Amino acid sequence: MEASSASSSSRVKVEYSDPSAIYPLVSDQLLSRLPLRNLHWNSISRPLRSINSLYVELVSDQARTTPSRSRPVSSAGQTGPAFRTDSPGVISNEGIELEFSATKRERRHQIPGLRQTPYLKIYLLRCDDVETYKASSRKMLREWIREHTPSSQSTTAINSQENHDAFEWLIVHVVSPDISVSSRPNQSANTKTEAGGEGVTNPSRWPSRATLSLVDKIRADFNGSSKSSVDRVVQVLAARSPQVQDLNDVSLHYGTSPEEYSRDSAQGWAELLVKMKSLILASFDLRVRQYEEDIREKGSQRNLPGWNFCTFFVLKEGLARGFESVGLVEDALMGYDELSVELEVATREQKEKDFQDQHASLFRGHTQELLIQAEQALESMQGTITSSHRSHSGFSLLDSDRKPYRDLILANNISAFDFQCYLFARQLTLLLRLARMSSPPGHPPVASADNPGQGPAVNNGESEDLVVLAEACRRAVVFITSAGSMLREDLEVSFIREPGIDVSSLADRHNVIENLVCSWTFTSCHDIIARTSVASLSARLKPHSHEAALSIEEPRRGSTSQDSYNPVNVTERDKLPPRTSSLMDRAPPAASSSRQEEFSPADPIRNSNLVPSGQLQTGIHALAAQRADLYLAARQALSSIGARCGWKCDLSTLACGVGSDSDGLEDVPLEDESAEPARTSQASRAQEVRRVLSGLSQESLLAAMASIRDFYSLYEDLSKGALEHYQIAGRRKSTAAMTADIAALRFYLKDYSGAASYFHHMAPFYAENGWKTLEISVLDMYARCLKRLGRLEEYIGIALKLLAQLAYQNTQAADIGDRIQRPDSFTLRSTIADTNDYLKDLVSTSKALKEPMPILMDRYFKDIRVEPYVLHFEEKDGFQLALRLRYILQKPLDVQQVKVRLVSVGEAQLRDIWLSASNSLKMQPGPVTVLVTSNVLIPAWYVVDKVLVQSENIVFTHDFSPVSRGALFGGKRTSVVSDAFKDQEPRILVWSPQRALEARLSSFTEIHLEKIRSIVIEVSSGSNIVLHGELLLRAGSAGLRLHTADAEVMNGDILISDKSQPGIIRFSRLPANAFMRIRIPYRLENEATDIIVKVEVAYATPQGDFLYACNPQISVLLPLGVNVQDIFKRNVLFSKFSVSTASSMPLRLSRCHLEQTDDFEVTSPPLGKSCLDVFVRQPVSMMYRISRKERRVAPREELQSRLLMHIEYLCLDEEVCEVVEECLYNFLSDTGMESFSRLLGFFLCKSLRSRMSPQNLEMVGCLREVDVGTFEEFHWEGVLNALPHNARQKVASLLRRWHEQHRVILLRRDCKGAQIRRILIPVDIPPVQVVHTVRLRIDKPSQMQAHSRLAAVGQALSAELKIHHSRKWDARTAPIYNEKELAFCYELDASPDTWLVGGQRKARFMAKEDDVLTFPLLLLPQRAGYLTLPTVDIRPISEHQRNEQITDGPRSASPAPTLNCETNYQSQGETLLVVPDRNSTTVTLDPDGMAGGAWLVESRHGQDGVPSE
Repeated sequence: MEASSASSSSRVKVEYSDPSAIYPLVSDQLLSRLPLRNLHWNSISRPLRSINSLYVELVSDQARTTPSRSRPVSSAGQTGPAFRTDSPGVISNEGIELEFSATKRERRHQIPGLRQTPYLKIYLLRCDDVETYKASSRKMLREWIREHTPSSQSTTAINSQENHDAFEWLIVHVVSPDISVSSRPNQSANTKTEAGGEGVTNPSRWPSRATLSLVDKIRADFNGSSKSSVDRVVQVLAARSPQVQDLNDVSLHYGTSPEEYSRDSAQGWAELLVKMKSLILASFDLRVRQYEEDIREKGSQRNLPGWNFCTFFVLKEGLARGFESVGLVEDALMGYDELSVELEVATREQKEKDFQDQHASLFRGHTQELLIQAEQALESMQGTITSSHRSHSGFSLLDSDRKPYRDLILANNISAFDFQCYLFARQLTLLLRLARMSSPPGHPPVASADNPGQGPAVNNGESEDLVVLAEACRRAVVFITSAGSMLREDLEVSFIREPGIDVSSLADRHNVIENLVCSWTFTSCHDIIARTSVASLSARLKPHSHEAALSIEEPRRGSTSQDSYNPVNVTERDKLPPRTSSLMDRAPPAASSSRQEEFSPADPIRNSNLVPSGQLQTGIHALAAQRADLYLAARQALSSIGARCGWKCDLSTLACGVGSDSDGLEDVPLEDESAEPARTSQASRAQEVRRVLSGLSQESLLAAMASIRDFYSLYEDLSKGALEHYQIAGRRKSTAAMTADIAALRFYLKDYSGAASYFHHMAPFYAENGWKTLEISVLDMYARCLKRLGRLEEYIGIALKLLAQLAYQNTQAADIGDRIQRPDSFTLRSTIADTNDYLKDLVSTSKALKEPMPILMDRYFKDIRVEPYVLHFEEKDGFQLALRLRYILQKPLDVQQVKVRLVSVGEAQLRDIWLSASNSLKMQPGPVTVLVTSNVLIPAWYVVDKVLVQSENIVFTHDFSPVSRGALFGGKRTSVVSDAFKDQEPRILVWSPQRALEARLSSFTEIHLEKIRSIVIEVSSGSNIVLHGELLLRAGSAGLRLHTADAEVMNGDILISDKSQPGIIRFSRLPANAFMRIRIPYRLENEATDIIVKVEVAYATPQGDFLYACNPQISVLLPLGVNVQDIFKRNVLFSKFSVSTASSMPLRLSRCHLEQTDDFEVTSPPLGKSCLDVFVRQPVSMMYRISRKERRVAPREELQSRLLMHIEYLCLDEEVCEVVEECLYNFLSDTGMESFSRLLGFFLCKSLRSRMSPQNLEMVGCLREVDVGTFEEFHWEGVLNALPHNARQKVASLLRRWHEQHRVILLRRDCKGAQIRRILIPVDIPPVQVVHTVRLRIDKPSQMQAHSRLAAVGQALSAELKIHHSRKWDARTAPIYNEKELAFCYELDASPDTWLVGGQRKARFMAKEDDVLTFPLLLLPQRAGYLTLPTVDIRPISEHQRNEQITDGPRSASPAPTLNCETNYQSQGETLLVVPDRNSTTVTLDPDGMAGGAWLVESRHGQDGVPSE
């Protein structure tokens, strides 16, 4: 397979023989149809490959091509882009005449792949008729075919190595339109071609059947006779001659119509393209198979003597170049990747001693070109720096033609470094082709996969493949890093390790080597960055891109100003004065405003993705990241040179101090050394400069080393270029590292404002990622910047963070037992001021702040905890907590205030308590214990939410709750404590001892349903002498209104001094061990079962002012329910009252009395001395007799129809808790632990209520005893853990003993001594105007005995309905009706299946006071059994309805008053026994009968005795 240069390796060669000089007639038409498109290569050993376009290089067979006559070249006849001149004999697209010189045929090289041979050979035949063909043309064709028949077509035994240059042949018959119709060849019929179009084919193979045309004759002579033979003959129509002006003339001259001419021309050319594609692919397939076979054979001989890797490399590269030539770039790249691995193996094996003994050396020990450059650089140290050696070390990585690499490889005269460079150049070239990259100005063209070998590639509207570009950059970074080490080793072998080298010049030689390596690295990085620059990435960089920092002036490559870098004439820099020395005049960098760009306030670290990912091209992130790595590699090369000059280039060195004007190199005259000869120091300095810069062959590097300012300018540009690319790539950590370098450089150059802008975004990122060492250095520089800028508030915050990191370092060192830092970290003591100085400066500076500054406490204090129990005072109220912490700074800290905040848990209303230290203190390093005190006592469970330590205006805060972090000092906002935090943190129980003041809330024991309800506040002073106090009440439930203005003292020796303000009640002196109970009315706007009242008692004692608060919740739901059922008699009303529980709580009734009035007399049932138990399923019913008093006549307005019922009851749960709590209090008092009685009694009752189920309460109510349970069942551990250690065990033992001694506690049988509650229920007498006493009486028949109530079914029974009318129950409405008759309607209700009613079943009647009406009826029972008498219902008929029914007219506009009527049916529930009407019945019992043995024989009626059948 052919081997060629980079410029011609992306096309296939096609050779043509033109003995008739007719190529100029067809060249324009042929070239206009190139390149070949849509080729599909199907190999046996490989999957199907598709080639979009294949460019063809047409060369002439100089031995058989006749030079053409000169002709003018028109616009249509100019050659296209697929046609070029590379050697003598190739047609040129610039010349007017096509001339060729005959040369001898080239012999095949013994090593395949070193010679470019054609894939296809074409013979251009011009023959006007068959006679001429037979006379001369056929003989010429046979001779040409005999000479050019490839191995695949030859019948002789030829060496198989010929397949490396395998080719196919094709005969193209060109028909010129200049010939006449009579002399032109016959045209064959149109048939389908291989391409799918119409072409010229053979109409017949038998002369006897049809006359053969000329092209058919050629096919018959040269195609072969087998069915598998390939058609190698095609006919095309040549272009028009200058004498023919238009298509009509051509068609007339040709003898056809214009349409037929165009069709025949298109068919012929289409057939030619199809045959070219198939034949080229056939020869390519032969070559590939031959190469693969040879490669397998050579590879199997690797371990044999005489095997040479270079020869194997050239053979395998020939296959890769073959793939590249046809556009299969992926396969070519795969071949080069395999060669890269094999080259590394061969290089490693050559270094092994055993291999060197077995084989000859494959590579040269050094690169001669590099040695020459190093020697020139060493010689230049003695004189003026020249540029004679600067044009070689900066070669392009993509330039594989810089040296005759392939010749050097075959000669085994190539170094390992050159070998690696050549191989990587080929790989990179293929990757750029895959990425569809165009060549930038000033660089050699990169052949594209779509346009191989045609100069600068054009994307044809397709965007670059950024993923492939990223892969190219990644490989470049890896190669530059490894090749730099190889280059250094190459120079050391030839330039240092050679015998006879002066030892005194070793340092200079090493310096030259490093400069050459850095120059090569810098140039290589620039070249890759320039080649991978794409518009989609450049558009997302900042407007002032820093890619110019890597631009290198390359005059030999024609670089433009866009790709060049002039360190002196950059527009961003100040104009510098003319140079009088080798260095530029330096000014303080901080004074250069043009170099201080305005930093964007946007965060360069957090805003890493400048554009949403959905809008970015695929692969742009990876490409940006790899290009950023190239920037870093170039910057590393620059830093290496600067370090040898003594210039600080990294964060660890820049952070050690601030740069000054004397830093770096000084100005020394180099251009005129004779000037000022007395200044020997400057001369020596100039010599030092020459020594440092010797070996630099890069113009940009030399310009950057002119002054420290130019050096840092280039360093910053490279850093910003990497920063911007990392931002696009979304690599936050790399972005942070670049930002740190730029910020440190700005700080070193005294640009404090710019440095602070960078540090502002960097410090949080380092803190988040835990980069402690770097964070300390950054914070130190940031703090010094803020201090010099006068931004005190920011300075304090950053300095505190710095102290926190120092404290962390000290803590870590203390944990491991030493303070030795890691070897890779720089000494912090040399870069950071003393901790004591920082601390004193912070405290003094904070006084100027307007507001306190909160700082997280856990960075300066460790092991922060609060003891989980309270400490009470013996002489006053309030409590204390012990705060323990460890102060980790090395210097004391003056603290003015220490505060601890507690937040309640488990309550509906969130409460907090602030505790503070009484005095200021001075914290020493180490453990510290602080007692914080509070005069506020709010019994509840709490967790520690916040700890504050204030020193001047610096407030150290520690938030135990994660959601409350960031709260300002003083508790300006209330934090919301999460449930998870409540469960994890230890709880603190704040409780009130027996000697302290306490307030309790309960509902008033007496409730009148028609009056406003009240609550009772009970305050116990304990051992306190209250001078004065204030009771603050606030509603905690929606719709609750407290009427504190109506508050009154129920008992106690106090006076309410002021209650004018809503919710505030002020009271006077309260002695020790006193109680006061205040009743406060309230209203509820919404229905509720419970209410919450916020109670606060602020009181003053001789020991100080204190506050007690609680949020009690009480039930306002009535525990009982009363139902009334009224039964009206003529003179008496019986009311049945049923008392039941409204909940599952049993009750005990001690009294139930219905109070009589002046108008009504009440007779109550006796209850006795014992209480009645009311259970859920056992209500209590009581019957009361109410009668009307006749002793006075009062006006209607004064009549009292409402009674008042008094019910006194006792809730069983309250009774149980009261008895059990009293028992526990007496026990604790006997043991001297009564101070814990409130705490233990509260939790005892709470646990009892939770353990009492309705079933247990019913059992307690029946047995009148309480099973308290054991110590373990009550889970006292939670309460005991809240007690101090000295009292915890003692209280636990007492509780165990109490449970053992009082396992069962008896309740009282009577209700004495218990808290009795009373409820007053108004009972209204129903307003009934009329009461009818009704009786249904059945007349007894003559045959019915007097004492018998027996009747037969169907027997007619006469009955009488008697109605007595009375109006005495409602005296208020009786005068309205007076003696007027009223209309009523009665109706008997009886089921037809039971009774048939004869007579007036429904009738109307008129009645007045004391009238008795009788209605006869007839009743017929319909079934046997006890039958209930029919019921009677009487309804009143209003006057309005009566008049309307009489007159059938409209209703009156003013209706009469409503008349209520009650019926007292005295026959309610009476029954009558009804039997069948049979006298006798005869049956037979036959066990053998058909009907089961029972037959009815005879049945006689009860009256006539006639048997019924």
